[in-house]
Amino acid sequence: MKLSSSLTLLVLAAVLAGLTAAARRTMNGAGAEAQTPGGAQRGTPCKADGNCAPDGTFAGTIGAPVVTLEEAAACLDSAYLCLGLEWKDGMARAFRWNETTRVIRIRVPLPTGDRGQAREMQQAAMRGVRAWDGYPFAIMVESRDRGTPADFTVEWMEKPPRNQLGLTSTRWTQEGGRATLAVTSFRLALASPSSRGPLATHQIELTAAHEMGHALGLPHSDEPRDVMFPTNTATTLSARDYKAMEALYRLPNGVGIWRGNEP
Repeated sequence: MKLSSSLTLLVLAAVLAGLTAAARRTMNGAGAEAQTPGGAQRGTPCKADGNCAPDGTFAGTIGAPVVTLEEAAACLDSAYLCLGLEWKDGMARAFRWNETTRVIRIRVPLPTGDRGQAREMQQAAMRGVRAWDGYPFAIMVESRDRGTPADFTVEWMEKPPRNQLGLTSTRWTQEGGRATLAVTSFRLALASPSSRGPLATHQIELTAAHEMGHALGLPHSDEPRDVMFPTNTATTLSARDYKAMEALYRLPNGVGIWRGNEP
């Protein structure tokens, strides 16, 4: 059946109006969970004793995906990337930094307390963040303000809530076909949630690497050997961590991934 020219124009106008409204829809980050169904995944708060708490925040403007791919194509050779995404009604979304990014600047201030111990903690966090240097962007980490604006600054938690070792929140926006991601919060614990004593530097380093993975767009892994596993069971970034990151940055930013043959 064919529509008349006038009716066709009316239908097209209605569709375009709907898409414009969707592209400007805004989520309230305060109520968003660690992985917003049908929306962007953000770094989640990781616990020292088990699972990650579902209260990481996300805020952003989310519209319909500009590009959609079937799961078989999008998730080929992607390690845990697609498994860790939030699926709802047969669709997941993958969000990341724009491919035009050249360098990500991160400031890691000196925490309070004994200066020698604080320096060791600061250096551990810097090593963890730098673990992703070159995957896929250059990462520049500085210990103090050098006059160049940082993309985000690490915040130290002296009394981490609910056994959390780290918490990262991001903001992803899409308008006019262009996607933008920004880290709105990147927090690391100084103290052990169980003993309240100083957190071991290797724990800080692993947590920083984990949270940096979230800041770049990675979800959680399902294998304890991976840094992106919800708890600190890894010793270093794994081949699967690198493969998942490579897979994420092969995909169009904000892509919709569909299960089955039809969206």
